[in-house]
Amino acid sequence: MIEFDKKTHKYFVDKIPCVSVTTILQELGFIDLSNVPQDILDYASLRGTYTHKAIELYLQGKLNESTLDPAIQPYFQGFKKFASEHELKPLHLEKMFAIKHLLLVGTVDFIGLVDGKLTICDWKTSAKLSKSAALQIGGYLLLANHEKKEVDELIENAMVLQLEKDGTYSLMPEEWLEDADNKFMAILTTYHLLKGIRRVK
Repeated sequence: MIEFDKKTHKYFVDKIPCVSVTTILQELGFIDLSNVPQDILDYASLRGTYTHKAIELYLQGKLNESTLDPAIQPYFQGFKKFASEHELKPLHLEKMFAIKHLLLVGTVDFIGLVDGKLTICDWKTSAKLSKSAALQIGGYLLLANHEKKEVDELIENAMVLQLEKDGTYSLMPEEWLEDADNKFMAILTTYHLLKGIRRVK
């Protein structure tokens, strides 16, 4: 069972402490936000959280769009534009996955069919896309494909959707996503070596 302690922002799998995909990338310097003021980070995090929740509710057919805060409206409209141009059939939304023996956890935004193809998606509301987002979704791909009980077949297609503040969207170039899961596995191995963490048997 996966548990998340909101106070300490720590994950546990069957009471064993685990580390998230994002934390690994941050600690190894692939994601570096050290030059961004904390108040801006906090605002961006909150905006991202609310945008993700709006998308989740929208895909579940439960969203009352009149309740959306104006600050997230443009990002949500960018998603709606994407959804109008592609056929989306979600199977899992905002779902936590874990690989206990690798001490790894992560929350996946979307797994489902995009234009008939089994796809894992990550929604971004940051100022611009960076290649670290490819490594991040590589970690999520590793997690989701490990859970054979939850995913009937291997997911081979990945998409990172950048939602813009002007109500548009862009997609991460496919070449950035090549072999992303294996690249993240190499990063994870390095992380454990540097931390001196032994894998759980």
